[in-house]
Amino acid sequence: NITVKHEEPAMAVAIANEIALVFQNEIVEIMNVDNVSILSTAELGDSPSPVSPNPMLNMAIAFVVGLMGAVGIAFLLDYLDTTIKDEKEVEDVLELPVLGVIPNFEKSEEKKLIV
Repeated sequence: NITVKHEEPAMAVAIANEIALVFQNEIVEIMNVDNVSILSTAELGDSPSPVSPNPMLNMAIAFVVGLMGAVGIAFLLDYLDTTIKDEKEVEDVLELPVLGVIPNFEKSEEKKLIV
C-alpha cells in the first residue's frame, strides 16, 4: 500500500503512481524478485475530499483533553486548599473547643429600617 498526502489531489495521484512504477522496476535489482505487479493504480475521484485535518475529530479530542485538565485542576485545588471552612475543622485542626460562631447574614433589600 502506498499512501501520499499532498495539497493537490492530482499531484498525490501522480506521486503514488510514479512510486509504484519505480518500485516495480527497481525491486528486481534490489531483492531479485521478478513477480511484482501493481494491483490497482491511484485514481482521482470525481469529488476528492481532504483526509486531513479532520475538524470534528480535533474538536472532540480538544474537548476530552480540556475536560480532563479541568477536572484535574479542580481536584488539585481542592487538595491544596488549607483554609478552615467551619467549626468542625477548627476542632479537628487546633484541638480546641469552639466557644462561639458568628453566623453569616445576607443583605436583603426587603428589610429596611424605618425611622
